[in-house]
Amino acid sequence: MAGTRIEENPKEIPLKVLFTRELDSLNEIGIVDIGNFSPQADGTDLECGEMPRADLPGEPMTAFEEVWQELLFKEGPEGAKKGISWILESDDAPLAVGEQKEVTVTKVFLGRIWGTYLALQQTQTHSGQKDQAGAWSLKRSGGEVSARREEWGSGWEEKYVIGPDAGDVPSIKDGFDGEGIGAWRIPGEKVVIKGKSFIVRVFEEIH
Repeated sequence: MAGTRIEENPKEIPLKVLFTRELDSLNEIGIVDIGNFSPQADGTDLECGEMPRADLPGEPMTAFEEVWQELLFKEGPEGAKKGISWILESDDAPLAVGEQKEVTVTKVFLGRIWGTYLALQQTQTHSGQKDQAGAWSLKRSGGEVSARREEWGSGWEEKYVIGPDAGDVPSIKDGFDGEGIGAWRIPGEKVVIKGKSFIVRVFEEIH
């Protein structure tokens, strides 16, 4: 799972994008991948960048290339050629700078693009540490990632449910009170799902 940030002017080519791993079953949480995106003649985008190779001693930075293709959105309950999209992040109390203790966090991301819903969950351990020079850092580690994907047909239907805690991952079939209304439409605001607080990161509606 990656949090994405455009690092440079979005109108410039190539477009520089940073991907930060907030969930990762390989325990590479917090590692940043940097990619430069350039449009290709066939309509795809070529990403060129580098990332650490955790499987090699010293985790050396290694070049990579990926080809991205834009796909049509799947029709959702709003009907043809329209729909809502959003991303929610679990509202977890962060450790304060210099706070040297260990806490367990259930990190969850929920996202919907029209008729496609994806949920990711990982139990993580967060611990604050200081080095010999007194510099503070946050160490994060986690277990296996659980996930759920559902798509709209005659109703919301399960496509994939994987991971040790998949049964606890929120399903959109449970009904999300107030979805798309009020606070749901405002990035930075909070909504409650199954008794858990989530921060709205992105919301979009296309009519």
